[in-house]
Amino acid sequence: MGMTAKGRALYALMEERGYSRGLVQVTVALLDGTDEALDDMIVFVADGRPTEAELLDRLASSCDGADVGNFLKVLRGS
Repeated sequence: MGMTAKGRALYALMEERGYSRGLVQVTVALLDGTDEALDDMIVFVADGRPTEAELLDRLASSCDGADVGNFLKVLRGS
C-alpha cells in the first residue's frame, strides 16, 4: 500500500525541513490515511518549524486515543 497524496506532502515537507529520516518515516506511517491528523501535522510543521522533540510531542498527542491498528502495522513493518 502506497502513501496518500497528503502523506507524500508531509514526507516531502519534513524531509525539506531536515528532520531525521526515521522521524519522517514513522510520522508519515502513523498518520497516513487520517486526513485530519495529516492536515494538522502539515500546518504544524509548515507554520511552526518545530524541533524534533516538539514534533514527537505533537505526534503523540495526535495518536492519543486513536486506533492503534496503524501503529501496530508500522511496528510490524507491514
